[in-house]
Amino acid sequence: MKPIRDKVLVKEIPVDKIGSLFIPTVGKAGQRAPTRGTVIAVGGEVTEVKAGDVIVFERFAPMQVIEDMLLMPESSIAAIEEE
Repeated sequence: MKPIRDKVLVKEIPVDKIGSLFIPTVGKAGQRAPTRGTVIAVGGEVTEVKAGDVIVFERFAPMQVIEDMLLMPESSIAAIEEE
């Protein structure tokens, strides 16, 4: 799958997982843990991220396209994790 325009294809990284159980991501006062993912591919208008970057993004921005693969606009990305 190749994203177009400003879209980014991301593989979500599970926050906390023990075996087949996922640990809830809601903390104090209902705050959610950041959602992270690895960029798989980018559209031609994307300027800030590239394939292989690990990013933090808004939880409700992406559209799920294939199992754990998400498609979102570049503007939904909050940060790029540094190595």
